Amino acid sequence: MLSPGATDAGCESVQYAPLNDCLESLNQICRMALPLLAPSIFSSGLPPYNRPTLTVETPAALTVAALQELLAMSRKNEDVEQLIWNPVAAYDQVVSAQGIHGFQEQLVNWEIRHRGILRDLDTVTDTDGPLGNDWRACPLPPQSYSALSRYAKLAAAHYNFYMARMQWTLCILNEFPENNEMSAYILFYRAMRCAVTRSEEALDNADPRDAYFAPESVKIRFLPLLHIIGLCCPHPSWLHWIRNTCGLLQQEGIFKGHTFSTNLDCFHAFDLHSRRNSLSMPDKYPAPANRVICQLIPEPDGRN
Repeated sequence: MLSPGATDAGCESVQYAPLNDCLESLNQICRMALPLLAPSIFSSGLPPYNRPTLTVETPAALTVAALQELLAMSRKNEDVEQLIWNPVAAYDQVVSAQGIHGFQEQLVNWEIRHRGILRDLDTVTDTDGPLGNDWRACPLPPQSYSALSRYAKLAAAHYNFYMARMQWTLCILNEFPENNEMSAYILFYRAMRCAVTRSEEALDNADPRDAYFAPESVKIRFLPLLHIIGLCCPHPSWLHWIRNTCGLLQQEGIFKGHTFSTNLDCFHAFDLHSRRNSLSMPDKYPAPANRVICQLIPEPDGRN
């Protein structure tokens, strides 16, 4: 809603805000769907755009704005965005540990600014909650954050997922690998907890007042996050829960749960094959630096 003194330029910004949001989301989806090519629907990025300031700050509007801000943070740095969404990128080591710490600082500042909408998320940044510092203490299936709205869960999932991907990359850079690996698993688990309610909605026919038609969504939802968490999870039991959850979600935009589930099955088979003569623990996946890399590559027509 505009203030009484809004200018025509301000009206134009508000008028085209939904279109710009869709273009930003489409640009990000292109990078996720074709990660090896890292394409952009614009040759030099998106046109300059100033998001209008909210004058009516309802909880729902604030939550959506916080989520958009978080997504925009990852898009500002192409190399960081690749670290988040491309399973191969971390092994290229194109981003230094200093660059990763800089992005983590931005994430922490985002969480501090928006702590009000995440007040019911009991373990958003620290590890002093019931999970402690050990992924083995994380129960399956995860318990949902039932007190949060859908968009608050989505924002919290992205926050924890981004932080986990940075911790994962620090492991590959050999910066305190054991500590960062454990932190990454805890953060991944928190993102899984945020996704639980979405999968429950798929089973229980969610309240129509909070429903959306997932196959037509052009926003980044839970399926891509869960797929990468599956590739980075510590134990086959996590993978089993994630692949089943991907199947329950069925489809979000162009992303199909069945495709991700099948890919996770392939990842598990390749991991077992790669370690058949190894002395590594059979009931735990290897450390990040030694992990099998599994990358989805679509067909030339982009349909499969």
